[in-house]
Amino acid sequence: MKRLLLSAAIIAAANGVSAQTYDVVIMNGRVMDPETGFDQVANIGVAAGLIAKITDQEIEGDRVIDATGHIVSPGFIDTHNHGAATEHGGKLSLRNGVTTGMDLEAGSMNIAEWYDEREGNWQLNYGTTVAQEFARMIVLDGLEQSSLRDMRDFFPARARSVEDGVASWSTHISTVEEMNQTLQILDQGLMEGALGIGSLVGYASTGITSREMFETQKVAANYGRMTAAHVRYLETKPPKENSIAGAEVMTNAFVLDAPLLYCHFNADNWPLVQELLVGARARGMNVMGEVYPYLSGSTNIGADFFEPEQWKATFETFENKVLDPAQGRFLTEEEIIDARENDPGRAVVAFIRPEEWVVPWIGLPGVAIAGDAMLTQDSEGRILDWYDPFELGAYHPRTSGTHGKSLRLARENDVPWMRLIENLSYNAAKFMGDAGLVAMQRRGRIQEGMIADITIFNPETVTENSDYAEGKNGLPTTGIPYVLVNGTVVVDDSKVLEGVTPGQEIRYPQESESRFEPLKNEGHWVLGAKFPH
Repeated sequence: MKRLLLSAAIIAAANGVSAQTYDVVIMNGRVMDPETGFDQVANIGVAAGLIAKITDQEIEGDRVIDATGHIVSPGFIDTHNHGAATEHGGKLSLRNGVTTGMDLEAGSMNIAEWYDEREGNWQLNYGTTVAQEFARMIVLDGLEQSSLRDMRDFFPARARSVEDGVASWSTHISTVEEMNQTLQILDQGLMEGALGIGSLVGYASTGITSREMFETQKVAANYGRMTAAHVRYLETKPPKENSIAGAEVMTNAFVLDAPLLYCHFNADNWPLVQELLVGARARGMNVMGEVYPYLSGSTNIGADFFEPEQWKATFETFENKVLDPAQGRFLTEEEIIDARENDPGRAVVAFIRPEEWVVPWIGLPGVAIAGDAMLTQDSEGRILDWYDPFELGAYHPRTSGTHGKSLRLARENDVPWMRLIENLSYNAAKFMGDAGLVAMQRRGRIQEGMIADITIFNPETVTENSDYAEGKNGLPTTGIPYVLVNGTVVVDDSKVLEGVTPGQEIRYPQESESRFEPLKNEGHWVLGAKFPH
């Protein structure tokens, strides 16, 4: 088989180590590389954070891991991991085999500070986009930029934005001046190295015009970077179909020659979306879509998604549809209406998809399996810390089970392991690497010279343990005994090692000059006066 392998001697010389000495040796595992198709039992020598040797010969190292009966895979890359904003969420991700956890959909604010917070003390690799929603909150709701970080602040910020009775970030149509202010905030985040722009336009469908969405994607395109979009609409009937909303951001990406991440497209018309994505890639576009193996979604109960009239137009009834994970039970319509008014930041789980779609999702070609992991909190809304027991978690079980469930379903339904590993790791790395992100051009692969982000799992036993029952939301995956991040063992015999923090930033170089050119009111595409709420 074709193998893209560099000389171990050259790698060793470049890193000042002996060709016969390795920091970590992984023995007798089934080594699988989705880029080259390499698939055979082999031994791996890791030195100075890199895969220095892949061989069928005996090798020695300071630490030896016996991977007999296990698959040795490139570390899983999660492009949609809100939970990785905290140390506890990162710990859960590592138990799922995730070596790089990024929140590209919601994104963050104050990008330079966000990266500084993690430098040298994070267990897995980390990266983020700059948040469109936060930028609109700053401009339209008057929130202080210094108070906004990442998912830790999203739901509280949404609650604060509606204290005057109107969530302007969601419903207000911007003037040219307001749009410029918002776009300048996003541009600043890109200058500070953000991976692109994270857009929750689906939660602001009545506020973000098609013009503003185009201009937002243009700001990212100025730097050759992605927009990661939770697109408009969730309904199944025209004119508000999810695929129509996806066509908006895909057309923008085509015109702007820019990367696009179509976040969790596992909606009702997902076959059409997949066909569009495959066709776009065949024509040279750098686009990718995400899926996750659950029939339910999760967000805050104050989202427009749960407005009774809108909900019933799509799903007919609330009965046995909206679960409060903190209480472990479904909410009545009356309780939902009350919570929307008095506790709009509460996270809930909505059951909206048929179970039989899940297996086809994880085997789709060219997709990324992304967990959409929620913030790891207990039933009182307290953010869990690294030492807290997993049993305290009260959130969607996808937070702790996405990758384990995908692996179990692949085993039980004969999804090829190579396809699944592509979807868990390589596809995301290639998508971002093709957008010029150097840090991802050497990840998602098991080849000599690549970064040693490695996940070792037992294909016969790996499984998720989390479910919707109270006390089980946060139970970690089992059957992934070893995880290496940048060549360092972080999960050892299924235990996440305390104080081991080899995670590196996934980031573009910072720039000193803005590429944004303020918009002018041309008169024919936006009004000069402020729109009513």
